[in-house]
Amino acid sequence: MQPLDHEVLPPENSASATFDYTRILNSLGTEMDGAIRHADLKAQLILGVDAILLAAVANFPLNEFGLILNGSASIAERGVLLLEVLVVGAILLSLIFALMTIMPRIRSGTRGSANLFFFADIVKFKEKDYIERYLTSSDDELKEAILAQVHAKSDIVMTKFEQVRLSLVSLFMAAVGWAAVTVLPIFLG
Repeated sequence: MQPLDHEVLPPENSASATFDYTRILNSLGTEMDGAIRHADLKAQLILGVDAILLAAVANFPLNEFGLILNGSASIAERGVLLLEVLVVGAILLSLIFALMTIMPRIRSGTRGSANLFFFADIVKFKEKDYIERYLTSSDDELKEAILAQVHAKSDIVMTKFEQVRLSLVSLFMAAVGWAAVTVLPIFLG
């Protein structure tokens, strides 16, 4: 549809078009920040459950590990002890993955130049130099830096959610194993 003669449309490169683009980039950055906080919160909750489960398995007779190799122990005793060891191992894996999720890691950018929106690159500049570099950058350079930062945050989010998933799987295995270790002796006599 053609605009009427009296309708004035802003040029494609007008401030309003740039503003919309900036809002989209800001929205993406905000979404990535929220996802990072979400993964960190999940990892913190997992750590709390891991601590409770670790306290629950504190009474496991792991000092009797020699029973597994001892020919005089019954198969049931060996099985329960082996399951106890697996439960402790699964809890430790869950702890490790949860800690890896919340532990900050700073990676330098893969680009040759510093990213004007990445805090670890920003602090490499003196304040005056950073301001000058920012103000002398073109709109396209700034957009590219923002997009590179959004991409880097996406990588962080993906890594965190993979680690949370592995931690949850380990925690689930530990909880099922703990329940089995708790119930099995009742049935085995």
